[in-house]
Amino acid sequence: MADTGMTWIEGIKLFGGLAGLAALGWQLYQAVGSYLQLDLSIEAADDLVVAETSIENRSITTKTLGYALLLVGPELERPVETARALSRALASEPDVSLEMKETDDIVQLRRFLPDDKPRYAMRTRAVLPLPFFYDEQVHIADECLKHRCSIDKKQFADGVYSVRFYVFPRERKLGWRLLRSTHSLFVNRGGVTQAGSGRSVDVA
Repeated sequence: MADTGMTWIEGIKLFGGLAGLAALGWQLYQAVGSYLQLDLSIEAADDLVVAETSIENRSITTKTLGYALLLVGPELERPVETARALSRALASEPDVSLEMKETDDIVQLRRFLPDDKPRYAMRTRAVLPLPFFYDEQVHIADECLKHRCSIDKKQFADGVYSVRFYVFPRERKLGWRLLRSTHSLFVNRGGVTQAGSGRSVDVA
């Protein structure tokens, strides 16, 4: 009577085949759902700070942004706290400010920016929409987009300021994970500004 049981060699082959299929599936998912790569660099120029932002899509699928912005605030302040302070300062009525609990909620600042123009507040904070990425671009294919904008350093008191570059998806779907951000800073001391640069990081 023939032995119908699986030999250990056949078991190893089956396991290897399943592992190969799993690896292939993961690589396909990575190709479709990879993160956008962000970059941010800051340069000092006379009365301005120049921020150069870039977004690179290394995925095989195109992506469409819902919103993109620069958030500027004191170096040691959490970004959600910066966004809360801006919402209170920009609200037309004191009780209209938004409740922001996590970084995903920062996109709600758009409510105060109907004209897509920068807003400065308290000589310590600012939000700058970047319509180049979400309005001028229909889709982001396998390409690298770059944009430069100015930050008016005369609007800031002396101090060290964080600059965060945020992009938000238009909707949550396959190919998108979390929102993306990267960080840099500039130092404003007596009219003299020093600047830095940053690369993309994950936001949990």
